[in-house]
Amino acid sequence: MRVRRLVRPLMSEVLGRRRRRLLGIILIGVVIFSPGFLQMGRLRWRSYQLQRRIDVAYAKNHQLAEQAQRLESDPVYIEQVARQRLGVARAGETIVEVEETE
Repeated sequence: MRVRRLVRPLMSEVLGRRRRRLLGIILIGVVIFSPGFLQMGRLRWRSYQLQRRIDVAYAKNHQLAEQAQRLESDPVYIEQVARQRLGVARAGETIVEVEETE
């Protein structure tokens, strides 16, 4: 019984030191590693944004390649583009532009 009374305060003192040491190690780890984690998060977000821009650019490139292919080989499409964008008309046709009123 007497041994327990002597050992118990020593054990609680040792456990208290271990807890403080562990808390100190955790705090040091947070101080050292948290800027790295924040930077990693920012870099991941930037990577995501850049990947989205790349995806949009690829889609636009694909669309333009298809349009170029059609302009090289599809006479109906060529005529449609010439009429819409350039205002070209066939012989004997008259172009009438209608203004929209609001």
